[in-house]
Amino acid sequence: MIGPDSSWFWTMAQALAVAVSLYLIYRQLKAQRLANTLSTLKAMDERWNVGRLAAGRAMIAWTYPSADTKMDHQEEDVLTFFEEMAVYVRYGAFDIKSVWNLYSYYLEHYWPILKPKVTELRAAEQDDTYYEHAEWLYEKVCKYSKRRNANPRKTSQQLERFVKGEQTFAKALHLAGTSMASGKS
Repeated sequence: MIGPDSSWFWTMAQALAVAVSLYLIYRQLKAQRLANTLSTLKAMDERWNVGRLAAGRAMIAWTYPSADTKMDHQEEDVLTFFEEMAVYVRYGAFDIKSVWNLYSYYLEHYWPILKPKVTELRAAEQDDTYYEHAEWLYEKVCKYSKRRNANPRKTSQQLERFVKGEQTFAKALHLAGTSMASGKS
């Protein structure tokens, strides 16, 4: 091993050390990406469940069904949230499995509820690009749901049950905010 004919051994040892180092770097980068994805999903989940988005969800639930096809700010907020989520999926920051696990329930209900308003907005503005990413994400989530043997297309009864659940969420959120504001726990 040591001597004039041992250079092959040291070359092989160096190559093995480089390969192991590259593998460990790859694993570290993969772990960092997962941590960043989870951190971003957690931040998005916090946005989804408090503040403007929670208020928007509540307003949508309390006014459903509505014959009014004009889009208001709360509905825009909810749709913009899904637009942002779709951009993350398209650019590979999130995989569809993670989004499906966390948001398919909401997306599969909110899109059918808000689609008439999106259609009206697109017609009024003569621009079919409004919320096209949210629609793309809805279709992608529906395809994934079908692969998982779940039914992504909701009936009117399912939409009504969903809205009642969102109303219950809104009441609980309101009560929690009221008790926190008054100093009760």
